[in-house]
Amino acid sequence: MGGTYRAHGDELLTPAEDAQTALLLEAGTGKPGNVGPERDFDDTTFHEFLVGAVGARRGFDAAAEGASVGEVFLESVRGASAHDGGNTQFGALLLLAPLVVAAGRGSVEDAPAVAEGTTPEDAGRFYEAFDHVDVHVGDTGYEYDVRDPEAREKVVEDGVTLYEVMEESASRDGIADEWTDGFARTFHAGSRLVGRPGGTREAVRATYVDLLGEEPDSLVAERCGSEKAREVTRLARELPPDELDERLGDEGINPGTTADIVAGAVFVALRRGWRI
Repeated sequence: MGGTYRAHGDELLTPAEDAQTALLLEAGTGKPGNVGPERDFDDTTFHEFLVGAVGARRGFDAAAEGASVGEVFLESVRGASAHDGGNTQFGALLLLAPLVVAAGRGSVEDAPAVAEGTTPEDAGRFYEAFDHVDVHVGDTGYEYDVRDPEAREKVVEDGVTLYEVMEESASRDGIADEWTDGFARTFHAGSRLVGRPGGTREAVRATYVDLLGEEPDSLVAERCGSEKAREVTRLARELPPDELDERLGDEGINPGTTADIVAGAVFVALRRGWRI
């Protein structure tokens, strides 16, 4: 099997294995406002997140065979959407794709360069991924609107790279911002995980709450408005996690972008030798 192996005791783990583990750990850790072992949403259940993590593996495996970021993302989305529920891991997969490709080529630390090196063909595959999952997208006024069925061909014809698409979205989307900011929050959160005392679930949950208390969640801002997103950030700093979870659950607020960054952070931590 291709890719760069990571030693874990006597075992050698691939980037694909670590990426799947990251999705499972993120989904399996109860976090304020998110779907988890003790909370389903009307359109998405915890078990669908588990099915998504299993299905996404085929995209991660493709990275070991030299697939591009766009190919890895598209195949992961195809696999992860093999259930009847709503969108589960679209954002997490968009974040993980360049991280997994970089790890397979040598080091996860090279993900910023991998993202910057994406092609128009990668952008086309990003647009194609929207055919496989229902992702809410508002009216952005962008020339290459993902809701436009011709946008896939346009980005390729016009030579627009996936990185450039992310640049256009970075001011309003937390995952796109990670792409264009060198995955700064993802890498920093990964370092926190490696150094946290206590068990795995406690470390993942605490890292999520820390991230939520630092910056407003872009999914909350999109669905509930920027004022509510800022309020959630304040509450994450002020309330105990269980009380925050109850508050967000009662209001139906899901900081999904923060959860996606946690998945990326878990992957980074695993590649850096985090033991779980």
